[in-house]
Formats: sequence, C-alpha cells, structure tokens
Amino acid sequence: MWEPEIKVGTTSSAPSDRAPMAPAMPGGAA
Repeated sequence: MWEPEIKVGTTSSAPSDRAPMAPAMPGGAA
C-alpha cells in the first residue's frame, strides 16, 4: 500500500521495514 510512498520518501535499504514507520516518521503522504 505505502510501497511507492516509501520508495519516494526513504529509499535506503528495506522499504518493507520502513512501511509502518513511513506515515509516522517522514509523514507518509507529506
């Protein structure tokens, strides 16, 4: 679901690990 958002926000190593943290840290859609 937030795979594309993660890649655009944080393309480091594991996009799956950042999935649950994307909407919390970087803001997800922000």
